[in-house]
Amino acid sequence: MRSLPLLLLFSLAILASCQNPSAGSNSSSDAQLKNLVVSTGTLSPSFAPTTLNYTVAVPNSTTSLSVTGTASDSKAKISSNNGISQSLHEGDNTISLVVTAENASVSKTYKIAVNREVVYNTIYDANSSTLVSDYGSGRIRSDSSSAITTGSDGLTVSRPYAAGSPLGGIDIYPNNSVFSLASKVRITANFLPTSNFFISLFEDLDANDGVSPTGRSLFVHLTGAGVGTGYSSVASGNTTYYRNGILWTSYSGDAALNLTNTSWYTVEILADITSGTGSYKIFLSSDLSHSLLSGALSFPMTTFPSGKCGVNVGSVNTATGTTTTFGIKSLKIEN
Repeated sequence: MRSLPLLLLFSLAILASCQNPSAGSNSSSDAQLKNLVVSTGTLSPSFAPTTLNYTVAVPNSTTSLSVTGTASDSKAKISSNNGISQSLHEGDNTISLVVTAENASVSKTYKIAVNREVVYNTIYDANSSTLVSDYGSGRIRSDSSSAITTGSDGLTVSRPYAAGSPLGGIDIYPNNSVFSLASKVRITANFLPTSNFFISLFEDLDANDGVSPTGRSLFVHLTGAGVGTGYSSVASGNTTYYRNGILWTSYSGDAALNLTNTSWYTVEILADITSGTGSYKIFLSSDLSHSLLSGALSFPMTTFPSGKCGVNVGSVNTATGTTTTFGIKSLKIEN
């Protein structure tokens, strides 16, 4: 009978634990913020506890920004960068605050995409008439296989098929020389394609010999619907080509973009090389209202800014007996 008191005590202990739960079982699972502010600029959309993604635009003069959140539950934890000033590079930046509930079972991440205004210096800005005169002055040079005609719409470049040399067009050397690339570059061109068009920002290791640029290249190739599958061998001398920032060692084709040979298109290429590998964005439209492609540059860019650069525009021709033709009536290079 001596075991009865022990059994009774055990039963009473269980009953007490049910009626008076421990502090741990009562801990909160609230991982929301009740307020979120930025030190500069205005959040878009306006803050709401259930909205996790925001944008804010700041002028170029703003080099740092802090994001401060206040948790709905005072016992929730916010990541250590809360309220801490974060440095901003030009262009897109992301600052995230992670809120973890008291019971650690729930967490939420509030992301603020900060766009710091990018300020460019114009290196080269040519309209139709400028392109014509620059071709005559040597700033614009064609490769040996391309034929150039001039007119009111700038330059028309015809590229007959050349075995073993599918890339062809013109090289642009602002001020009759290659230029030094800073931490960013923007290239904008207005072109009329017949089948395809490419722009290449190349590193000229031959110190502007005007004949065969060598080195690395950020290579952007645009093709129209119904165009062939492109080509697969891209090694050309000492040049390593990159398509949209991706090493182009074996390539089978571009996605159809529905380009026609009756419409002028504007393409804008933004390359940010402030970091070791950099990033790019490509826009293609009449008003540059939408991004066509974006991503990370896959080759190390740390030495690229110290090199001398040029811009090559042209077409790709892989079909025997054919000629590709494109027109270009404006080109702007900024960094």
